[in-house]
Amino acid sequence: MNPGHIIFVFVLLYSTLFAINTNSLEKKMLYTVLQDIDWWTITHHSVQHNPGVSNYLKVPFYFDKNKLTKVSSGQLYNAYCFTKPYAKVQEQLQSKVFWNEYLPKHGISVPKLNATTNPYKEYEDIDPDRDYISKPEFGTSGNGIEIIKGRDVKPTEKNRLIQDKIGSCGYDGARSYRVVTTYDGDVLARYEFKNNETITSNVSGKGKVTVNEHDTIPEIEDVIHKLCKLHKRDFNFCFSIGWDFMVDCEDKDPSFPDVYVLEGNWPSGLYGDTTNRNDQFIEMVNKKARTFYKIKGL
Repeated sequence: MNPGHIIFVFVLLYSTLFAINTNSLEKKMLYTVLQDIDWWTITHHSVQHNPGVSNYLKVPFYFDKNKLTKVSSGQLYNAYCFTKPYAKVQEQLQSKVFWNEYLPKHGISVPKLNATTNPYKEYEDIDPDRDYISKPEFGTSGNGIEIIKGRDVKPTEKNRLIQDKIGSCGYDGARSYRVVTTYDGDVLARYEFKNNETITSNVSGKGKVTVNEHDTIPEIEDVIHKLCKLHKRDFNFCFSIGWDFMVDCEDKDPSFPDVYVLEGNWPSGLYGDTTNRNDQFIEMVNKKARTFYKIKGL
């Protein structure tokens, strides 16, 4: 058999296995992206996304009808955000400045913004001896977040937000929450992230991270309810959004903590830090996604 025949047989076998080992929704979601992907916007995007192509290429060799969804941690449901009708809006929603302006208008607290570094602007007097959080306006997975002294706040090439440092309510490290809502105002999941580092609890960050799933998180349920309404009203083109919370009770009664929403994330994972989420949950999400794709004509 000549090399051309070998390549043909391999491609045929691979394509057959891919067709067998992906469900109809996964095929539809991939087709939606590939037929109308906005190459210009995503190649000039302020955030460089890593889709994990190598994991996708292995999918045909797993006999699991939800494997393609699992290896993306559920981000596949929102992958259409990189198509021409949505890509520019998706980039706007990646901006932490956008959420810093949007959320307070709707009664939701965000960490106080003290300054931006490009263009450089101080909203509050910067104390040279005080610790601040410095984070890139466009960043993902906790990358680039630092604790800096006020004396080190200065103009930078790419914009950074200089914000108040938020406590972790008695936890000696970083703790945050991720809540995933859907276009119809439902809550899919609530996760708590803890990291023994003191900057970020993100699962992609440094330090030892633990992830716990919750049915309810009492101290933030009121804010979750507001976000569900806002998602359904203002962002119903997003199948799901992952909202990042922090809770601070320093110098306060722990029964009445301050709740801050850092940002919304689109796309976002649905399954915490595992690719092995149970199939019953995934089938429930698949049902929602099929309805969503039909309504939106995707």
